Amino acid sequence: MEREPGAVTRPLLIDRASILAAGAYIANHQGLGAVSMRAVARDLGVTPMALYRHVADKTALFEGLVDVVYEDVPAPPRDLPWRERIRWIGEAVRGAVQRNPGIAPLLLGRSPDAHSARPLRDWIQRDLRAAGISRLEAPRVERVITTALLGCAAREAAGLGQPHLRDEADLEFSATLRMIDLLIDDAAPGR
Repeated sequence: MEREPGAVTRPLLIDRASILAAGAYIANHQGLGAVSMRAVARDLGVTPMALYRHVADKTALFEGLVDVVYEDVPAPPRDLPWRERIRWIGEAVRGAVQRNPGIAPLLLGRSPDAHSARPLRDWIQRDLRAAGISRLEAPRVERVITTALLGCAAREAAGLGQPHLRDEADLEFSATLRMIDLLIDDAAPGR
């Protein structure tokens, strides 16, 4: 729609979500190195200063990008047995990272203790307790599982543009899921 000459235009309304969406778009299409406050502002059509009300600095922007990936992981179906739910969560994490390959390197450099990671961690810990792992041991086992899933998915994301690596990525992911099964079986008493 064209505006009339001399008409006053309203400034673009931005919020944290639009800033993170712009940052994710830049990371996923140009690489993480292209993400800056200035680049995000340019993408949104605002000045960099307009971002600081919603995102304190580049570190906060990157932490928010990690949130984008965790928030893209849907809740697992409650009607699956615990082992299938953990596998389902693994596939969901893999999918979220595949949809955000430019953000994947950030997942490896940060602890999965982000507020947005809490549901993922809770789902896995709940299923570990269903497997018979104690409340004290479940968080430790969950951290190993989460780290393995994120690491495998991030490694795959690094080679997403190379079709010859697809089969290798599938094999590595299957091996990661088998390793998780063995870990759970070893950690669960009486298994």
